[in-house]
Amino acid sequence: MAITKIQSESLNLADDFAFTGTITGAGGANTPFFYGEPSDGTISRGVDTKITGMTNNEIDTDSAFDGTTFTVPSGKAGKYFFYTRIRFQKHSLSQYVIAIRVNGSEVAKRYIYSGNQTTGNFPEVQYFSYDISAVQTLAVGDYVEVYAKADHTGSDTTTLNSGSVQTEFSGYRLII
Repeated sequence: MAITKIQSESLNLADDFAFTGTITGAGGANTPFFYGEPSDGTISRGVDTKITGMTNNEIDTDSAFDGTTFTVPSGKAGKYFFYTRIRFQKHSLSQYVIAIRVNGSEVAKRYIYSGNQTTGNFPEVQYFSYDISAVQTLAVGDYVEVYAKADHTGSDTTTLNSGSVQTEFSGYRLII
């Protein structure tokens, strides 16, 4: 028996309903969606470095993420949410910058300043994770990448760690 009219006083919202037809106009798919983690790597001191090789545990619903760059596929323009977390091996007297770039331009940026080993604020080397997110309206063909920079005393490179899912890049289209 088809329901043609429901009166609110006779509808029990605790009941389960089995629908046999098609429901339209409700929800949608948050795709494309992508996620990836890199292997351990290094970034040179004082250089904006694109984070690459994020193919560990990769998820890519629309084949739009190559482990480095997400590119908006055909028919998928719209608002997107992006998130990245980067785990650095910290050296004393350090400044770190992480950024999300769209078509080469920074749309979100975070500066991080760490303590000085000589003052006792931090031991000589520790690991720290920093994150940043952005919401952007993108057109087909727009591309998104993550960059990091480290300025510190000590060695010429900073270790970028992937251990325990501490470095990642992900994003998805928002349903509005």
